[in-house]
Amino acid sequence: MTSIALDATSSAVQIAAMLSKDLKTAMSSNLTASTDKNSMYKVIANAANAKLKAAAKAKVPAAMDALNNRFTFEKANCKTAVISTTYSASQMAAVDSFRKAVKNKYAFDPSLKTTSFLAAILWDSISENMEAVLKVINWFSDALTKISAESKETKFYITLPNSKKFLFMINKTMKMENKPLSFFDDVTNFVATEVETDKFDLTKATRLVASQFIQSFDAALAELIVCELDAQNIRVSVNMDSFEVDDKYKDALRQAARESYFELFSEKDWMNSIRLELEAQSSVKLDAFIPTNDFDISEVLQSNYLVS
Repeated sequence: MTSIALDATSSAVQIAAMLSKDLKTAMSSNLTASTDKNSMYKVIANAANAKLKAAAKAKVPAAMDALNNRFTFEKANCKTAVISTTYSASQMAAVDSFRKAVKNKYAFDPSLKTTSFLAAILWDSISENMEAVLKVINWFSDALTKISAESKETKFYITLPNSKKFLFMINKTMKMENKPLSFFDDVTNFVATEVETDKFDLTKATRLVASQFIQSFDAALAELIVCELDAQNIRVSVNMDSFEVDDKYKDALRQAARESYFELFSEKDWMNSIRLELEAQSSVKLDAFIPTNDFDISEVLQSNYLVS
């Protein structure tokens, strides 16, 4: 038996594209019938390199310095910044990830203006090409900010795709920690510990809730795919968004993935279901999540590189 491993293409980006019904992000993450295989890292690196060359042509010193040191944006120095964005939408986190990725790799020091200039270019490219991700993360950020300011309640939950409830706390004298205390019934409990400041830690709260929500789709999709293949007596090994099957079953795996994505995301309006849940618990009116709506999610059924 010859095994083959197939991965989703930036699964968190794919999930955000399906939630937002965003065509640009869907195309960049291989959710459409395109015959060209895409990579979000490649898309962002290419966009950033175009900006860098344009700046160098305009005689911007930092851009010229970078090119003179043979710098180019590539997957290796973009990946961690892209990944951090999918779970926090934080420019600071993305910039910090980039600085670490290029540290001691080039002639210029990451603390100097050139690296700061490059980080700004990278963030611009991320913002322009990951709009669906930012839309989802920023909705959570806005919702948690409003709840923190207006609600008297501190304990909340959101229902995940597997029907389990994710319990979290919002309290101005508390700091979120992504650390499990215990597991029981259908609730996953996470602890909030007291800190000296009364400042609500929005970044940590958003990362906790939004990332748990997005990652839960990986698990739900994996379960659907495994069940479909099991019904066909096909054995599959799963590690998050990576699937390993006998080579002769790779087409069956791809088809199971297409059908599972469509089934899960056509089931309901997930973002506004979460909004209604949080409104009911907090007694705070939240803004509706408005998808881009230029992508028909049924196109995923024709995707060539959903997993590849």
